[in-house]
Amino acid sequence: MTELERIKQEMERNIGKKVWVKAKRGRSKSVVNEGVINQTFPSVFTIQIQDDGTTGVLSNTYGDILTRNLELKIME
Repeated sequence: MTELERIKQEMERNIGKKVWVKAKRGRSKSVVNEGVINQTFPSVFTIQIQDDGTTGVLSNTYGDILTRNLELKIME
């Protein structure tokens, strides 16, 4: 099993759980959100977020976690 497959299985096991997400967006910029893992697909997964009363969906690849462009912590 590859590291990407392991990450994908971990996301599938945690669908519906609340997560903390920090995404790198350039040199010294990052965005922090909290949300719920919504769905998994072959190459990406989605996180439903709510920010100041508005709802949105973040889409990320499993490779983002592998390359550390995305930090994700499960909040149980």
